[in-house]
Amino acid sequence: MSSPAPSWIDTEKFRSEYQQRREHYIKVKAECDALEGELREMESLAARWELQLDGPGNAISDLSGMSVRDSAEIVLRDAGRPLSMDELYDTLVSRGVVIRGEDPKNTLYGTLYNDTKRLVKIGKGRKRLWGLKGRDSAGEDAEAE
Repeated sequence: MSSPAPSWIDTEKFRSEYQQRREHYIKVKAECDALEGELREMESLAARWELQLDGPGNAISDLSGMSVRDSAEIVLRDAGRPLSMDELYDTLVSRGVVIRGEDPKNTLYGTLYNDTKRLVKIGKGRKRLWGLKGRDSAGEDAEAE
């Protein structure tokens, strides 16, 4: 079902233009593939080193710039259940929250511990979970404030 090129088309010029664009595409695609591999490697290192990366298309930055308390409330709401300190910390960091301090997990703990208006502690010790007041505070294990 092919048809001949219209008579007004310079077929040699058309073929030449096609070949040039195809070669350019192959070159650019190879460069993009190489850059994509480098970016993945850098993102892996950043995650291992707990560095925050911001940039277009980077899903980890959806909470960056928000307070730790506000971000924790959003993460707990999104999770739909209480979370352990480790789960909460990992999720906050993966979503772009910067938690400052010599020991960021201790900083997070102190921040959450003092937010009695929005958050509730459930359980004790290493098995303690953090939940949202109202939604998760109905259980018997909720620690009274």
